[in-house]
Amino acid sequence: MGYFAGFMQGGLVDYNSWDLVINGVSEPCTEYNTSKITDLSIDWIKDQTKPWFCWLAYAAPHTPFHYPPTEMHNQNMAENDDMSMFLAMMESVDYQIGRLLESMNQETRDNTLIIFMGDNGTDKNVLQLPFRGRRAKGSLYQGGINVPLIISGQGVERKNTRDGNLISSADMFATIADIAGTGITTYQDSYSFKKLLSEETIGLRDYNISEVDHGDDYRYAISDGAYKLISNNDKEDELYNLLDDPYELSDLFNSTSEADKDAKQKLLQQADKILNH
Repeated sequence: MGYFAGFMQGGLVDYNSWDLVINGVSEPCTEYNTSKITDLSIDWIKDQTKPWFCWLAYAAPHTPFHYPPTEMHNQNMAENDDMSMFLAMMESVDYQIGRLLESMNQETRDNTLIIFMGDNGTDKNVLQLPFRGRRAKGSLYQGGINVPLIISGQGVERKNTRDGNLISSADMFATIADIAGTGITTYQDSYSFKKLLSEETIGLRDYNISEVDHGDDYRYAISDGAYKLISNNDKEDELYNLLDDPYELSDLFNSTSEADKDAKQKLLQQADKILNH
């Protein structure tokens, strides 16, 4: 049976005063959110007697930026600026994940796969170089859509390895279903990357596509891992070579290079195929 405990908003107004919802029932909570969400996860996991799946979604380090309880970070609170508070909130997530893992007995930890993933890029107010301007959360630039994905634990045979395959957050569904033994390896635009945990391979997906849709303002980005095209609705489109220019400093959309023109044409054709199939 499914179980939900957390908050329903996309973010919080106050990390020390928020509405805790447990299976549809809401009540005020004055415990620090990042700690409470971890406590709820620890308690739930300890109650499980069968194989389980826990999705733990922290609000931190979303705004409002602030300093968590001092035991969770090492920042100088006298600085009292957004960057210092943002880094403190990131440390607090690391601290709480450590608490969660330490709460498990060795048998449970040995039989658990841990997937850590970001849901979007960094807030523009705490963006760090070489990312710049508004090329952050909410944008289609790498600073907005290229997020961390770290996997460790049971079944992971490739240790300390960085993989270059294209992976989308949509792939989590098929991957988790595959790991759970359902026999599902693909579902619509979701592709299992389970085999990457144990073997080096390529070709799981040929393209990644991201979209922003505000009604009259629709934009998308498509990449094959080497080149990336950004379609800006009624504004000029952009093209970047991510291998040579990972921070998207040089727009190649009007380049006369045959390689650049060929890449642009292939990405436009593939985007049309994906978006209009």
